[in-house]
Amino acid sequence: MTDVAFITLGCKTNHYDTDVMAQACAKAGLEVVPPSSQADAYVINTCAVTRAADARGRNIIRRVIRNNPDAIVIVCGCSSEVDADRYRNIEGVDYVLGVRAAEELMKIVMCHREEPPSTSLRAGSGRRGDHMGLLRYTRNDISAHQPRARAFLKIQDGCNNRCAYCIVPHARGESRSVKPADVQNDVKKLLKAGHREIILTGVHIGQYGKDLTPQISAAGLIQKLLDETDNCRFRISSLDPDEMGDEMIKVLGHPGVCRHVHLSLQSGSDEVLEMMGRRSGMNDYEKLIQRLAVQVPGIAIGADIITGFPGETEGLFEQTVKFVERMPFAYLHVFPYSPRPMTRAATMSDQVPVPVRTQRAKRLMEISEKKRAVFYEGQLGKKAGVVIVSKRADREGRFKGISDNYLPLMIPGKGLKYREVYNVTITKFDKGNIYGTIEG
Repeated sequence: MTDVAFITLGCKTNHYDTDVMAQACAKAGLEVVPPSSQADAYVINTCAVTRAADARGRNIIRRVIRNNPDAIVIVCGCSSEVDADRYRNIEGVDYVLGVRAAEELMKIVMCHREEPPSTSLRAGSGRRGDHMGLLRYTRNDISAHQPRARAFLKIQDGCNNRCAYCIVPHARGESRSVKPADVQNDVKKLLKAGHREIILTGVHIGQYGKDLTPQISAAGLIQKLLDETDNCRFRISSLDPDEMGDEMIKVLGHPGVCRHVHLSLQSGSDEVLEMMGRRSGMNDYEKLIQRLAVQVPGIAIGADIITGFPGETEGLFEQTVKFVERMPFAYLHVFPYSPRPMTRAATMSDQVPVPVRTQRAKRLMEISEKKRAVFYEGQLGKKAGVVIVSKRADREGRFKGISDNYLPLMIPGKGLKYREVYNVTITKFDKGNIYGTIEG
């Protein structure tokens, strides 16, 4: 084995885990190549959040096996953690790992690195199907470089909640936090490598620090990072609304923190939230969202919404529609409910027909596009810090950038530096695209 390709499905946490595995392979002397290459080994990091993600992962695995019959195929991630046998039974899969699989992957790499693929593959039945190290939590070091403009940094993994629809706790286990000192060291490495935006991610970062001694909150960790760093900004990934207290709102108002928060809302109906096993109600959510909009001017507030949860009547769905319409959201991520084995919701009565779930999702996505346009238009003439995410200009001499409040901007200019942050005035919104110019 001399080179390895990685294919990643799902969330930022999965992408971070892939980075850890890829960097471990590179340190071992292997070349990490694009998935389109003819590699000796392919690692597919799966997602279990929906049936569609499951199906997409299996399709990708089969396509990789079909197109690369002599390659080693390794499956890892949330879906293989939840149902290893499903992947063991795919002819051509050599190894099935779980989440946080870097250590197990390196055992495989060291086993095969001196053997040519033609002699090391598919003995006997054609599948080894080993399932190694499930839910073992280890501290994975990261190297200085990540293959993206905005770095991901996982500060937490796992979840202690048991929402009725969610399979993730079964895949990733209880909440575990990375020690503040380790986070601080990782931030220093990323800054040294030239990253100017760091996205703090995890499965449930609102639970950060509750398992540490002494305890510290996510907001407290971010304040520590702000106190010792400059020339860098931090972006917070998804949070539950009930975890957005005074301390976190204050942090969001700091100039070193992006004016952007994504709320794990899931419904705009108290009754549906109760059926889901969620912990807060709409009155609290509304107060929080309005407070964020006032106290952090220009903030982009996004939200996850699930449509067609079991027992969601047309009337309850309309409550969500009305809530979304009156809230100052910048965008929504909308998902039709997807029943997952081993979750309480999968066995609930009053399952909503799939076409109804899909139609409701379509309606909310249309509202989301209108919200997005209103938010973009509201930023015209205002200033924002923008990180450059394209390595070169397009044909019109424009670079792509992401503002601190999550605007995907096109910016004209010569010699703009990849990963650098510039002060930009937002000038135009036209045909779904938003443009800006660098000050001075």
